Amino acid sequence: VGASAGGIQIRLYQQQHPREVAGLVFVDSAHEEMEWRDAAISTQFDPDWNNPAILQQNGFLADHQRLAWHADIPLIVLERAEKVPPSAFPNLTPQQIDAINAAWHDYQVDLASRSKYGQLRVVNGSGHRMHQQRPDAIADAIDDVVKQIRSASH
Repeated sequence: VGASAGGIQIRLYQQQHPREVAGLVFVDSAHEEMEWRDAAISTQFDPDWNNPAILQQNGFLADHQRLAWHADIPLIVLERAEKVPPSAFPNLTPQQIDAINAAWHDYQVDLASRSKYGQLRVVNGSGHRMHQQRPDAIADAIDDVVKQIRSASH
């Protein structure tokens, strides 16, 4: 289970140790391509969007690099239902905020598509702090992934 930037970490771990990971739950996860994609909307969103050291340290891909990872294991992506409000980024226009929210949704869709068993679940009543706002949704997703793993092993 990985939340936010932790989603990148669990994905990298699965890629490096595929026999140790039977399933994944991404909780409103960051995406490896998000720095350069968000910078195309506004470089003010993150001034370090193209800093190689920061990108590498956080698991992000450099400008226009694409995530190639695919793993056909049980995988559930939980996405927040609440969008980022314009007040969260006062330097961005409302149109840029809308574009950032749309891009975030696209990242969640992409992660869910990385497995033929992938599912995307939008979690009502949840923002980015899903672990505090809707821990039940995370527990349900974990339980569902475990059930999928167990049913596949019989």
